[in-house]
Amino acid sequence: YEFLQALLKYGIFYDIFPSLSLLIKDGGPYHAETVIEHALLTVKNLDEIGNDNWLLKIAGLYHDIGKHTHEVDEKGQVHFPMHDKLGTEYIIRDLHALHGGLTMSVDEVNYVIALKNLHMYCLGDKETKVSKKAVRRLVSRLKEANISLKDWFLLRYVDKKSNLRHADVTWANYRKKYGQMLACLKDFKTFSIKDLTVDGHDVMRELGLSQGKEVGMVLKDMFEMVQNEQIENNRDALIDYLRRAREINEQDGK
Repeated sequence: YEFLQALLKYGIFYDIFPSLSLLIKDGGPYHAETVIEHALLTVKNLDEIGNDNWLLKIAGLYHDIGKHTHEVDEKGQVHFPMHDKLGTEYIIRDLHALHGGLTMSVDEVNYVIALKNLHMYCLGDKETKVSKKAVRRLVSRLKEANISLKDWFLLRYVDKKSNLRHADVTWANYRKKYGQMLACLKDFKTFSIKDLTVDGHDVMRELGLSQGKEVGMVLKDMFEMVQNEQIENNRDALIDYLRRAREINEQDGK
């Protein structure tokens, strides 16, 4: 954070991170700081909890890049609808060709993009209660992007802490939610279709299907059922499900 402040002081911060200049604007009614101040505070708060993951700090700088565009309501207040889904092009533009010759790898850029896309992920009803299904789906998406739950949670915490309307948020209290999330994952190991105890060959054999999109759709449906605890990721149980599904299809065919 102090290094970034030095870059600002000497007028070269926006030469290195040009798209962040688009965030020099009002943070809206839910923030007491500007958008760029909020981005910088995420790095400060990561420093304060002793986190030295430089890539996570870059993600903190860019997590609200989608606020480059905004709407103004009838009261003159600024709002940023769907900001977590916007701004990917600016991340690619800045981080693939940083001034001074520093170029991040595709995997590193994708890490920043994925955290930007997922930083607003809903964990439950206004986060008063963590949803087991939501946590498992989140972890599945994080694993696809090769991001740890811890990194996501740290960004979530500093995002909240960096909102000056929530300055009373503390790491000691907020990390209790992390414990709740980990509890949702206890003894659960099915985070992708590849983790299922059956595969496409089983689906084709039991349902009499040829290789194609329909096989993938069946696996996806089974994966969601396992995540929703509608069926166990047990080979016998899943094979039995496929056989019952075939019987139903054959009866409907008659």
